[in-house]
Amino acid sequence: MKKSVKYATIIVVVLIVSYFLVPAPSLKIDISEVLELNAGSSCKVNYYDYQSDIGSLTSVEVISDVDCMSIGSYSITYVVTRLSKKSTYTQRVEVVDKEAPRIYHSSSEVIEIQTPNNPDEITCSYKYPSYSVVDNYDEEVKFYRVGEVDPCNEGEYDFKYIATDESENSSEVSFKVIVTKNEKSEKRFNYEEIVVTADVLNIRSDHNIDGEVIGNVKFGEIYEVLSLNYDNKGREWFKIKKGEVEGYIAAWYTSNSIVDINKYHFFGSFSVGDKIEGYEVSNVEYDPYGATVIIFEVNKELIVEKVDFKAWPTIKLSENLLEKSLVESLYSNNANGVIFDWITFTSDDYDSLYKFFVDNTDEVPLVINVKSCGFVGYYLSEYSVFCTITSAKVKED
Repeated sequence: MKKSVKYATIIVVVLIVSYFLVPAPSLKIDISEVLELNAGSSCKVNYYDYQSDIGSLTSVEVISDVDCMSIGSYSITYVVTRLSKKSTYTQRVEVVDKEAPRIYHSSSEVIEIQTPNNPDEITCSYKYPSYSVVDNYDEEVKFYRVGEVDPCNEGEYDFKYIATDESENSSEVSFKVIVTKNEKSEKRFNYEEIVVTADVLNIRSDHNIDGEVIGNVKFGEIYEVLSLNYDNKGREWFKIKKGEVEGYIAAWYTSNSIVDINKYHFFGSFSVGDKIEGYEVSNVEYDPYGATVIIFEVNKELIVEKVDFKAWPTIKLSENLLEKSLVESLYSNNANGVIFDWITFTSDDYDSLYKFFVDNTDEVPLVINVKSCGFVGYYLSEYSVFCTITSAKVKED
């Protein structure tokens, strides 16, 4: 009995001595270093990998109040426990915004235009490229333009877009506009009457697409030309008078030859629900110029081979969008071999889709889901069709 008590006493003593001899648990983390994180949805907290530092009978509790969506000071605490001994390591975290806003625009950075034929307050006011700004953290950023363009005087003009967020991160995009003399302005207008080649063509208050619609003219109607005018992109507009309405129509939807007009009138009479080569007409619309647009439901997944931003965003498909028989039926056999493998696009979320194509231009092939497509009836080329895209992604191998 005394021997058992002796052994028990020895064990207790050993345990007590071992407890005091066991070192406090530790981590090799450098808590003097401040962990800096960039705020926003892409922010990710990389916690210290402590697995190689701990042994048996050791546990680690991580306590963190870091909020990546709010700029500020935070901390990450590691509580290390071995037996009943604890060690605490607290690392300071700063969530900051050091990422500049991104500017997306709809133009090339070198723009060539011609002086207008009839300089006035409208044509001498340059229409700057449209843009959108996306920031990783701030919903609103300061945006401004530096530099002016005078489209009525020859020369080279530089301007730039600048975006600055609340943390003073800034980005910019520079443009050069080359204005040359419009040689057409010196040419005498050599015909007095024109015939309308669009189904319906808007009459506008000014000779540009931003002019207010004050009336319309229809296919086959003939009008006297009061004057020839040019907008700041060098496009021709005719001034006409219809009854009491005097205004401007887009000259490229007219002809000076009555004989030629049939080649412009591609579309027959179509209504919603009509079926053409197995495709159903879902809508009949008019574009901003008044030309007929026939909309078809497509609901296809297609492969994109190339994206082009030289004029406006267009995409090249790896296969024909719709059967040639449909195109020929739609355009009354005037298709002339045109293959619709290049399309322009629209979307309910156009800005995000535009950004996707900008970011992934070099990542082709891409996959797009096409909901519907519209065919424009005033002319026929690879740009006569635009499609509504619901989603896009990089094609997986």
